[in-house]
Amino acid sequence: MSEIKAWDEDKLATGDIEENSSLGKAVKYFIKHYDGLTHFAALKAQKLTTTELKRCFKIVVRDRKNTMFKKTLFGANIGDVITAMIGTGNEAV
Repeated sequence: MSEIKAWDEDKLATGDIEENSSLGKAVKYFIKHYDGLTHFAALKAQKLTTTELKRCFKIVVRDRKNTMFKKTLFGANIGDVITAMIGTGNEAV
């Protein structure tokens, strides 16, 4: 990751990447937030899986799809509360 950061900094400094282009903005974001983006590498024995994240997204997507069939705003709010309770209960398991 440090090699990628050095390459990015070099390309910005030499002008090979335009700072205001989409790529330039992405590169500047990466350089600015480098520590936070690479913090996972500092944690030893951590598995990098997306299983838990996918499980959480499924609940949100399912709720979003189901809210189209709610008749009132109150019903949608109740559905959101129930979904939040289910999601919180799944985290405890």
